[in-house]
Amino acid sequence: MFIQLLMKWCKGPRIEANMVIVKEGYKWVLYSKDKKKVLGTFKTKTDALKRERQIQFFKHINK
Repeated sequence: MFIQLLMKWCKGPRIEANMVIVKEGYKWVLYSKDKKKVLGTFKTKTDALKRERQIQFFKHINK
């Protein structure tokens, strides 16, 4: 449900996700698409999704 709300709030073209969110133990880990880099660890999946959106925003801010 949260992702549906996030998509409604998202403006502009949909950016293809190039990150992976995986649950490891009690934490959610945000990896790059090839799983070589750890981009962060989070207590909730919501926090991981929020950070993924932040990264996407700053990657495409000047385009």
